Amino acid sequence: MKQLIFTFKSSDNKTKTIRLSAFSGPLDPQGAQNFLETLVATDIVRKNGVSYFTQPVSAKIVTTTTDTIYKAAEEE
Repeated sequence: MKQLIFTFKSSDNKTKTIRLSAFSGPLDPQGAQNFLETLVATDIVRKNGVSYFTQPVSAKIVTTTTDTIYKAAEEE
């Protein structure tokens, strides 16, 4: 499974992330940077006076694999 993870710093200096599990196509570094910077510029997510996305930190694609080492037999 692939996940696209964007990381930001909030106005209270905490780390905030956006995780996308359903995405398609390649994502280049410039496209990722544009998304991060656009989200910061719009200041769209605020809660209790804290702006969630004030500084872009990173964008990465994380790929996980699952190896089943045991599976019980299904009953018929």
